Amino acid sequence: MPLVYVNSNLTVLPWFHTAQRVTELCNELRKVQRGDGAVSHAGDAAGALVIRLVEEIRRLGDWFSPDYVDALEDDLLRWQNEGLGEPDFSASFSKFTPEANGQFNFFLFPIYDLTYRTKDVFLEACFVYRNENEEIGRLRNLYPLAVFQGAELLLATEGLTKNNIFTLFPENIAVRSIGDQKKFAYFFISTYLKIFNTYTKPLGKELLETNFHVLHASEDEIYDARCAFSYTHDHYHYAGKLPFNEFYKKKTTLLGSFFEETRVEALTYVELVRRNNIQCTMASELVLLERLFRYCYTNEPQESFDTLTNYFFLHYLVKGGALHLSGMKFSFDLPKVRQCFEKLSAEMDEVETCMLCSSAQSFEDIIIDWAKPYVEFDENGRVKRTLFAEWLKQKGTAWGLGH
Repeated sequence: MPLVYVNSNLTVLPWFHTAQRVTELCNELRKVQRGDGAVSHAGDAAGALVIRLVEEIRRLGDWFSPDYVDALEDDLLRWQNEGLGEPDFSASFSKFTPEANGQFNFFLFPIYDLTYRTKDVFLEACFVYRNENEEIGRLRNLYPLAVFQGAELLLATEGLTKNNIFTLFPENIAVRSIGDQKKFAYFFISTYLKIFNTYTKPLGKELLETNFHVLHASEDEIYDARCAFSYTHDHYHYAGKLPFNEFYKKKTTLLGSFFEETRVEALTYVELVRRNNIQCTMASELVLLERLFRYCYTNEPQESFDTLTNYFFLHYLVKGGALHLSGMKFSFDLPKVRQCFEKLSAEMDEVETCMLCSSAQSFEDIIIDWAKPYVEFDENGRVKRTLFAEWLKQKGTAWGLGH
């Protein structure tokens, strides 16, 4: 599916200039928000910004859901009337509905820090175009997952744009009660293209002996491949003995998230290979590139569960004879990669059975015991950075990659 609006002239959209003013006003308000989302030293200036924001939001009702726009107006005015303290947009959150494929949408919510480094809350506004090709339709028939939205990110506030945020889920929204964790699952695939071109592709070309199709694909093909990867990935979060939405608290710690992502990616890879078409083949290649190399270059192990998946998968595939290193180049034995991931999926199913039969307090100890053959922990249960990650960070600088 070709990219429709990214890299195009957005001023042709009748609501673009209003959307631009909405994001600019939100960015101004973000500058004066403190940790809980309240406005520091709320006064006439901040109140005037909110009133201007309400006026612009009202104009969006001509093009977007009137029910959502009205509820958002009410939430903003209530926030302003109550002195711009800790924001609660529960009313508009309950009225927000995802768009259909081929449609535009927007939202404005107080959202937790999307870098996950703090629990600070900021206003975030976002305008998207949902763009999914036929393969996603086929996947939906196999694995109904109404919440997934593969989207082009058209315009957004700085919390989304400056940090290259790729996903957004209900648990990111700072409301008193989420209610429905399956309300939406945004994957800003167009943002992923920036990540791919900045990190994933250069790393893949430098590190791999195996010739991956995705390293020579067009942006449209990469967009579609990442859609298939993300859809399948999100499906498996809601499958298994400990579905993510039912065991959310246990699976959002550093180690819990590492375990969950490892489980989901093993299942995702096997399914994408099984589908045996070019889009899913390239999607399976993205799984390997992202889950073996990219995160251990861009993130630290104590800050990112994604980095831990890199550490784990690299060692797991090497020990399984599916990944070989020669002359500082990696080559994959792809049939063995599939076998390794099938074996890993079965192993992790057994670990989840063990967790179900154990106290919740023992989850992290079970994860550490399971991961110890592949990931090195210190005496405090903290993961040590690997020699490969140290080497990769140094080489990345020599290759001219940023961090």
